[in-house]
Amino acid sequence: MTGERAVGRKRVWDRMRLRQRVGLRVMNETLPGWWEHVDLDLLDMGDQHLCLLGQMPMGHNVNLRLLAGTDNWSAMHRFAWAHGLDVRYEDAVEHPEVDPYRLLTDMWRRDGRAGAS
Repeated sequence: MTGERAVGRKRVWDRMRLRQRVGLRVMNETLPGWWEHVDLDLLDMGDQHLCLLGQMPMGHNVNLRLLAGTDNWSAMHRFAWAHGLDVRYEDAVEHPEVDPYRLLTDMWRRDGRAGAS
C-alpha cells in the first residue's frame, strides 16, 4: 500500500471507528449481548440482511426504527451513519481504494468476538 493510500485508509478508519464506538455503546446499553444474536462469520455491514441489525430478531428496518426512535427515513439513516451502523457517502468516495463496508464489518466483528467489551 502506498503512503498516500495508507494515510487515506487510516483517515477513513479513524472517522468510522469514532462513530462505531458510539454505536457500540448504544448497542451494549439497548441490546446487551447483541453479539449472541449475530453470526459474526456471516456479518456483512454492506448487506441489509447480513448486517448487525439485519441478523437481529425483527430485521434491519424495524431494529433501526426502534434504535433511532423515529419512522422518518432520513433521520433513521442519519442515526445509522452517526452510530457506525452504515457508511456515509463521504467515506465511500473520498478514498475509493478503501472499502468502508469491509472496515465497518471488521470493527463490529472484532467487538462482537471480544464480547463487546
